[in-house]
Amino acid sequence: MLCDLFGAQGGVLERNVSAEVIKRHKRSVLAELSTMADLVRRHLPEAGDDAEMFCLTSLVFAGALATYVPPPASVLAAYALRVCWM
Repeated sequence: MLCDLFGAQGGVLERNVSAEVIKRHKRSVLAELSTMADLVRRHLPEAGDDAEMFCLTSLVFAGALATYVPPPASVLAAYALRVCWM
């Protein structure tokens, strides 16, 4: 569900709310990103200054992949055909 919200954020959510709500949301997201980066640094100290970019990239990547889960019926059918060919 979180990935769906990230995916809908720019195209739907931000077009249907006030500027003040968007500012509050963005500030909250940046604070959470900072917390996430701190956790990554704590458990993977070698991430160092790149921890925040790693976290941001992970969130964007998860949001992009969320559009493929669950896969459409046509993709499942193609996978089923691929298994039969093997």
